[in-house]
Amino acid sequence: MGDAEFAKHPIGAGPFKWTDYQQDVYVNVEAVEDHYRRVPQVKTLNCKFLTEGSTIIAMFKSGEADVVQIPFWNYPEVRNDPKLRTIWSKFTFGPSLIFYDLAFPSEPSPFHDVRVRRAASYAINRKAICEKVLHGAAEPWGDIFAPYQPGCDPNLKPTPYDPEKAKALLREAGYANVLIRPFLTVYLEIR
Repeated sequence: MGDAEFAKHPIGAGPFKWTDYQQDVYVNVEAVEDHYRRVPQVKTLNCKFLTEGSTIIAMFKSGEADVVQIPFWNYPEVRNDPKLRTIWSKFTFGPSLIFYDLAFPSEPSPFHDVRVRRAASYAINRKAICEKVLHGAAEPWGDIFAPYQPGCDPNLKPTPYDPEKAKALLREAGYANVLIRPFLTVYLEIR
């Protein structure tokens, strides 16, 4: 039937069936009453796709939305409102430092040297980013996989923040003149 036709009448094996949607605006689903696994406790879900944090918060506070996923920068506003209930889902997003340079080994890059990659890791203050930038709505982890993902090694701890060790590794790799600025300082300057 092709992608365009399938998009008009999507089907799957889950406990909800699509009843209505508008691309990038909303999707409405309804519980499958005789689902082979378990019938959902919620009869209908009306999901809106929103990106503006203040709109999401306003809908949540007014009762127009029962459940929302808020941007981390709006977390303090919701966390501090006694009329709202928050459930923190740690590790929901997995931002990572990825060295795309390694995909092109024939092109010169400082990141081909493991010491430079280690220096970059030591130069990241993960704890401060989670506490100050993400307002306590995240927690650092040490694996490339988030703790909820299969394959994550819970014994791997995050690299500690150690700018002096980062500078030493860069000197050893021949990049002594690289400036390491604490991310938190940069963040505080732009607020």
